[in-house]
Amino acid sequence: MNCIDLAIKAAKGKLTDQEIRDAFDREQKIRAEFMDSGRTDNLDARVARKIAQEAMAKKIEQARQKRAIAQNIIVRNRLNARLAQWQAEGMSPVRALLASAEGSQMGIKGARDSMDARQAAFESQYIGDTMAHIEREKPHIFGLMTDNGFDNAVTDELFQLREGGTPGKTGNSDAQWLAKVLGAAMEFSRTDLNRMGAAIGRLDGYAGPQSHDDLAMLRVLRGEWTAEIKPLLDMDRSFPDAEPAEIDGILSEIYDTIITGGMGKDSAALHGQRVSPSSMATRLGLHRILHFRDAEGAIAYRDKFG
Repeated sequence: MNCIDLAIKAAKGKLTDQEIRDAFDREQKIRAEFMDSGRTDNLDARVARKIAQEAMAKKIEQARQKRAIAQNIIVRNRLNARLAQWQAEGMSPVRALLASAEGSQMGIKGARDSMDARQAAFESQYIGDTMAHIEREKPHIFGLMTDNGFDNAVTDELFQLREGGTPGKTGNSDAQWLAKVLGAAMEFSRTDLNRMGAAIGRLDGYAGPQSHDDLAMLRVLRGEWTAEIKPLLDMDRSFPDAEPAEIDGILSEIYDTIITGGMGKDSAALHGQRVSPSSMATRLGLHRILHFRDAEGAIAYRDKFG
């Protein structure tokens, strides 16, 4: 009886045969990755630790999904009740649905409390408070915001706001100060949204969303873009669940997603028509986030494709 058969017997039906075989396959792949990279010291311990990390990540993701389902049920019931109320007060079903997104001036109670209004309120709170802070403490910084060198310094200082980072690395006190202000604002918005039901993890060294210039990307072939960005990325953070041989394919899919607007087919951009640049946060969402190796990598990408 081999190891797989022994594991199947020990599982006593709690896991399917295929789940057990998949687990053994994953263990072998992890072991091969460590060996291929030359990290063979304490190999068994390394493999066990990696497997434990993946198992914990899977448990966390399953818990997050259950939480999201429960939240969606609550929100859906609340929305249905609101739509029913508005229809009872004279709105058509279509008008009620539109009002939930963009608001209404029909004089119906609660009809102005739309998704659009709430988004504007949160943006005003987070962005407005930050701008007021700058105006109050260091108003001259507004004059520096169009300077590319200052922008790069702020990006670098934001990247240093992590464990093991070196704040003040740039020697630019204004950039260091602004990075702290922006970092605090982003952390406040993250925790505030989590309090309301989101599940946004903290990213050390997060320097803000990475933008993409779709026209600049269209000037190069998919493979050229992949070759340009790949050396700039933190592979472990960007592709924790992928095999090394799969990374080029994943990056190619990301290229297609960005220039097609996520539609997976020809878009206006592919035919030479202008569409707005895409944001990693809005276009890729949680499907795949690209983490740059360091601030220099993020800046180099932004200068060419951002």
